[in-house]
Amino acid sequence: MGYETSGLNYIDSGAAERRGVCVANEPEAIAEAVAEHAIGLVLDVSKYIIAGHRYAASGEWAEKGWPRWMRGALFMASFSARRRW
Repeated sequence: MGYETSGLNYIDSGAAERRGVCVANEPEAIAEAVAEHAIGLVLDVSKYIIAGHRYAASGEWAEKGWPRWMRGALFMASFSARRRW
């Protein structure tokens, strides 16, 4: 048995050993995906990406305008996109 996980907590290794089944895992297999997900979450929290999407999709912005917390995030996103390094 082979698993692409970071642990074998859910495998009954004693039962596998009694039956002669070799159990192996590859803990580094998902490390890159976990790191990418973590960076995506940091970007979301710092730039209000999902919250802004939900607000825009709800249609409230047409009646109430953009909330104060979104204006700063939008400004920073547009400013950083235009800046040339």
